[in-house]
Amino acid sequence: MDCRTAQQKIMAYIQRQLNDRELEDFIEHIRNCPTCSEELEVYFTIYYALEKLDQDEQGSYNMQELLEKDLEQAKRKVQKRTVLKFYRRLFLAACAFVVIVLAGTGLQAMVTGSIENTFLYTVFHEEQTEIHRETEMTAAAISMEKETGEPEPETNRKFQIIITVPETEYITEKVIDLTGGTSAVPSGK
Repeated sequence: MDCRTAQQKIMAYIQRQLNDRELEDFIEHIRNCPTCSEELEVYFTIYYALEKLDQDEQGSYNMQELLEKDLEQAKRKVQKRTVLKFYRRLFLAACAFVVIVLAGTGLQAMVTGSIENTFLYTVFHEEQTEIHRETEMTAAAISMEKETGEPEPETNRKFQIIITVPETEYITEKVIDLTGGTSAVPSGK
């Protein structure tokens, strides 16, 4: 901000009519420009004195100190509003993300015909299944320890899914000879 612009905004500053960006630029310029700072002090003194006369208050005031406090207070307000804007935008972005995920899950459920076939359901269902399995394993180990009196040895257990297929009339099995050859052996009902 240049001096001319800053001087045009002095009354707007005193009357609290500057937006956050203008106020931040104005305060920065006033802090670095002695000429504009003096002019602000003159206008501030006149405005403040007239205000006190209207209120029928008398006394002596340190105008430089009052102006400095006013500038600091204005700067803190701008900083607070900036932080609040950031958190508001962050909150809105998080809400938008949740809405998009839920809308996508709903769309996926409509396309697949079932909520169980959605990515979100799979993620949460697998997590609950793992927790349930770990709880069952811990309960089984505790009951075995109580029955036998000794702790169950640590093992690396893996869960295997078994798929059953209906039997057909003739099933051919491969049998491995101990000599290394293979032969097909028919088996049936």
